[in-house]
Amino acid sequence: MINKKSKRRSFFIVNKTHREILIVVFIAMLVPVALVEIALYFLIFNITAWQIGIPEAVFSILLPALKKVNFIVFITLPFVMFLLWLWALVVSKRIVGPFDRLQRELDKRIEGVKSGHLQVRKGDALEELIDKFNRLLDKSP
Repeated sequence: MINKKSKRRSFFIVNKTHREILIVVFIAMLVPVALVEIALYFLIFNITAWQIGIPEAVFSILLPALKKVNFIVFITLPFVMFLLWLWALVVSKRIVGPFDRLQRELDKRIEGVKSGHLQVRKGDALEELIDKFNRLLDKSP
């Protein structure tokens, strides 16, 4: 049975599993960002140094450019990390949320507070599994 009125309990980290998945997702997004940043530094300074060919001149010419690049990176990096954290939070919640809801529904049945079909949101990742649980409940005496 699909429950259209069920509301989200919390947008923030709700349990240990959510925290673990959040960290994995965040790191999976942060590592490519860091690698791209390192590659840009390498590309900008290595290619420029190679074209100029004089080490002393490279340093004096590239120092102002390095300061500008660092300024831009240090301004944008916290913003990008914040956006990555929010996106990791959303993704991890979509992964963990259905399991938490199923667990709460089963706990209510075990405690005798509720009976009947398990409730599920439309489009939930576990919708198929919960439908099978409900068919099983219909068959039991």
